Amino acid sequence: MVLSAADAHLWLDHNLSPAQAEELARSAALGVDEFDWFKVSTEVNRAGTDGPQLVMPLPA
Repeated sequence: MVLSAADAHLWLDHNLSPAQAEELARSAALGVDEFDWFKVSTEVNRAGTDGPQLVMPLPA
């Protein structure tokens, strides 16, 4: 679940009731259209592999 900064602040409020948290999650979570999606190398699946090349988009 990804929230806007303002909604994340609400989410972290220790006074937020479980019902309020559920409503916030259902109504404020950002949808898939809010992100840019692209394929990356299968190297990202290997434990211990690290480096900036892992997030480089692969050709479409």
